[in-house]
Amino acid sequence: MRGEAMKHEVFLEGVALLRVNFRNLELSDARLATWKLLLDDMGEDDYRRGVLVFCRTIRELYPNTNVVACIRDCGKPPRLSPEEGWEYVVRGLRAGLGYSAGPGWREECESTLEFHRAILAGMPPDVREITDRMGWGRLYEAWNKGDTNLLENTYRKTFLANLVSARQRNREQLPGESEAPPRLDGVDLSRMLKDGKPPEARNE
Repeated sequence: MRGEAMKHEVFLEGVALLRVNFRNLELSDARLATWKLLLDDMGEDDYRRGVLVFCRTIRELYPNTNVVACIRDCGKPPRLSPEEGWEYVVRGLRAGLGYSAGPGWREECESTLEFHRAILAGMPPDVREITDRMGWGRLYEAWNKGDTNLLENTYRKTFLANLVSARQRNREQLPGESEAPPRLDGVDLSRMLKDGKPPEARNE
């Protein structure tokens, strides 16, 4: 399933940087439309990071350089090991020492709620997802009680197993073959996918 499309202005910011950095880069309307389609599911932060890293590290473009693939690779956030992911959780628990966060922490006063939201927001996305699924309140309650046995022998092992399992599922997910041909700004790309010809971009 495709993610939320990035804003066209954000896409053009990256294109402008590419134009300045690679003066001989030829960008037709058809190529830009195709790039937008193939990069559309990237998060805007990942896209910006991808373009910046690409411009900083690629010295020269060659005729067959797959710019889209390079930007996607450069835009991937650093992948933490499961143990490093757990360290993010521990740092978050340590940062919140003294703040109440029992099982009902989401219903507490707004200032405490915002504090714990900030802790979760600072975690890498997959670490945050597993942590939230396990129950931040339960983790924090065990931390405040000093129950290291529960944290290390139960929650830590559960976190590591869940993170490894989630990453494995993400690697195995493939786009559904039954999905309708993608469209971009009214341009039907099904013809390009069928006969290899680029689409005609619509100028409005």
